[in-house]
Amino acid sequence: MIFVFEDKMIHEKFEKELKGAFIYHRKDSEIFGSEVSSEDYMNRMFIGASIPFYLEIFRKEVAQGAIDNEFVILDCDPSIPDEVKKCPVIYITERTEGNDEEFGQLPVKYAGSVEATIVAASEMMKYWIDKYGENKSEKDFYRDFLNASIARVPDKLRLIAAERVQGEYVAGLIVDFSDENIEKIEKCIHDTEAAGYKVFVDEKIDAGFFNIEDYYYTILLAESMDSFIEVCDTLAERNYSLIKDLQTIRSAVNNNAEDWKMDIFYNIYQKHEKEAEGKSYNKIPAGYIQIYYNSAYCELRLEKLGIEEEVDDVVFLSKVLDYIAEKLSRLGGTVRVGMYFYGNEKMENLLPAE
Repeated sequence: MIFVFEDKMIHEKFEKELKGAFIYHRKDSEIFGSEVSSEDYMNRMFIGASIPFYLEIFRKEVAQGAIDNEFVILDCDPSIPDEVKKCPVIYITERTEGNDEEFGQLPVKYAGSVEATIVAASEMMKYWIDKYGENKSEKDFYRDFLNASIARVPDKLRLIAAERVQGEYVAGLIVDFSDENIEKIEKCIHDTEAAGYKVFVDEKIDAGFFNIEDYYYTILLAESMDSFIEVCDTLAERNYSLIKDLQTIRSAVNNNAEDWKMDIFYNIYQKHEKEAEGKSYNKIPAGYIQIYYNSAYCELRLEKLGIEEEVDDVVFLSKVLDYIAEKLSRLGGTVRVGMYFYGNEKMENLLPAE
């Protein structure tokens, strides 16, 4: 029987008093699943990803523990795969609503002692096997759980080490995810985190990038676990260059936007209005200015420059973009200024043909 507990004190009581039980604590992180939701973003950023590495180990060992032992005591949900249609799990809880009985979510109230609760749980399990067992034993369902867990284990995984959240580069390493390699991978993760890096794990071994919440990083691949930290140690210098560029471009944009606004109005807008009199140009769709400086990137809202969408025209806007590019070119380095429109319109298609 697999036990999951709502009350921590009852859980600890079971661990202390239920002799011979297989006691299994979750691996490294509470966040399980093939993807991480935006709500879990901050947790993932600070904790690191246990996905899918720790989750797959966790699933397999819980399933094997349930086969090999009469009782399994867990401190989190067993995370049964969707393809396992039925698997009995005893939830020691006061809440008896909202459970999927047919699937195997079996609520049992604490009966005042571990011994009495085990009796109640055994009766619940017998009831469930009689009703939903399909001529299978409890252990048969746990074997299904194990087989599904094994089938989900990928052949290879990718370790990602980040030196900082705001950067361009991360270190990457592709490893074989075999049982004999698990301890080596865990040691590599531990050693890398001890060296001050945050380690994430995913299955996207063919992707040439890594992203957290749509923030994309370039991966510097290590050849082996032995050289992983050496690659990590190159990240600070590489990312410092990016941070320096980010500070430079953001400072240039933020400190000058108000002056640019006035200059644009008096020296570009008024002249353009006279030149455009009697002409019909496309109006500016909703969007924002994109500025690239070396490897850094920032955005500038049109309204900060006094430009109105659907009122001002794209020919005027093109002159503004050239003006900003000329101003930023004085920083040195490579500058590119363009527009992003929410409707995916292209600037070149909106301008009049020459």
